[in-house]
Amino acid sequence: MPESYLLCGEGALEVANVPLARTCLERFFHAGPRATQHLARAYFALGRVQSAEAEGLKAVSYTHLTLPTKA
Repeated sequence: MPESYLLCGEGALEVANVPLARTCLERFFHAGPRATQHLARAYFALGRVQSAEAEGLKAVSYTHLTLPTKA
């Protein structure tokens, strides 16, 4: 039952276990869920996972990767 994977992912997010949450949600999506409230909740949870994964990248400066301009 794919809803179990969703509950696993949501529970993992509650205890800040982002890798487990991602694994559970990926299994949910691979199970071919129907278009119900569970699918909407899974997309919301996946957004929370992606936000948590990107948290460390928000303050990174990538200016050293840009090409120098000619004066």
